[in-house]
Amino acid sequence: MITFLLAHPERETSSINILVSFRGKKYRRSTKESIPVKYWNQSKRRAKTTRDFTLAADINEALDKWEMAAMKTVAEFKEYQTPPSSAEFFARLDFYFYKDADSELDDASVATTFLEALDEYLRTQRLSNLRISSYTVLRRAIERYQLYRHTSWQLQTLQADDLRDFELFLREEHTFFQTTANGNKVCKKRYEHLYTHVPESRPPTERGNNTIAAIFTKVFAVLNYAFNKGWAENRKFRDYTPPKEIYGTPYYLTLDEVRQLYECDLTATPTLAVQRDIFVFQCLVGCRIGDLYRFTKNNIIGTTLEYVPYKTKEEKQRVVQVPLNATAQAILAKYQTPDSSTLFPFISKQRYNDAIKEIFTKADLTRAVIVINPVTGEEESVPLNTAASSHLARRTFIGNLYKKVKDPNLIGVLSGHTEGSRAFARYREIDHSMKQELVEMIDL
Repeated sequence: MITFLLAHPERETSSINILVSFRGKKYRRSTKESIPVKYWNQSKRRAKTTRDFTLAADINEALDKWEMAAMKTVAEFKEYQTPPSSAEFFARLDFYFYKDADSELDDASVATTFLEALDEYLRTQRLSNLRISSYTVLRRAIERYQLYRHTSWQLQTLQADDLRDFELFLREEHTFFQTTANGNKVCKKRYEHLYTHVPESRPPTERGNNTIAAIFTKVFAVLNYAFNKGWAENRKFRDYTPPKEIYGTPYYLTLDEVRQLYECDLTATPTLAVQRDIFVFQCLVGCRIGDLYRFTKNNIIGTTLEYVPYKTKEEKQRVVQVPLNATAQAILAKYQTPDSSTLFPFISKQRYNDAIKEIFTKADLTRAVIVINPVTGEEESVPLNTAASSHLARRTFIGNLYKKVKDPNLIGVLSGHTEGSRAFARYREIDHSMKQELVEMIDL
């Protein structure tokens, strides 16, 4: 969480430095802004706007810029496997802050390149950290593509063929690496300059239609933003049709299978037993893994879980309230300790997903499910225990509720989906029992 605080809030007679902070003292530093304590709004973490303090607007504008720079920095380092040193973190923070301050466009200025438009889009739009992270991934991919093709995307001349060629690059980039005898992936020499100038934390993997479709959704968001700003009259890029996302019918656990999982004897593997409880709790509240890992005791109000979904928290401040049923309350109580602020003893997200597959195997949840191969887009039949992941808990929550009430908008209030969400429609399974109920409605 990125926040601002005063260096010495106990001093009330002089101006105090305002610090920007992320995850405690390791990533904490002065913003070079200062303010008298009496004009600091502690709850909003901003300067109070009053008649007798004329600097409030300037200070708050600077803090907004620091926050945006910090969000970009956090998003960038999320792609790396090990946390950066404080020196690395603040070097990137300064880069984004002063870069944005220097390149900020006023009303009379015009972005001429796609990357300029993308930077301005990130500066001006209210996006969650997750979205910013995905846009920084896109930026690096375009930078590598431009180095690869010795070109630069100009807004006035961008053609549909340019986007088609970028799609080809995205599909082929994983072939720029080769696997050594010991199983490591190394970059082929003729492509090394791409990753020297624009590094990644891991070699690119083969991208499927859904991944590429999501990338071009962001590309078009930036291009439409630039077009609406009047920075370009060129519409030829719209002749390109990106691939469409393909989703199969969601599979999820029945309530009997959730019970089978919860009652599975895992006393011989206590670590797995803990992760099993966490997964079952997630099945009962329907949150995304990103939200689950952020929950603290403050998110539990009485017997209700309350939170703003991480995916959309910067866009729509909608509080999701999920009453905890008896099983969820029992699991929660099992792991409450006075010295811990988090709800559960979490492990890394990757290890959590690995543990889920192992737990399913031990619980003998191995029925066949149909999945869409992310690369080929073709349907495949695989055992449930090999396909299980944290997101299956969210689908289980939604799918079982939908069987009971069949009201997407009511369930969306609990799952965090907006009314009429197209994404929500993917979670609905019109199964045989529901079809039977429908035809019985017209039985003579």
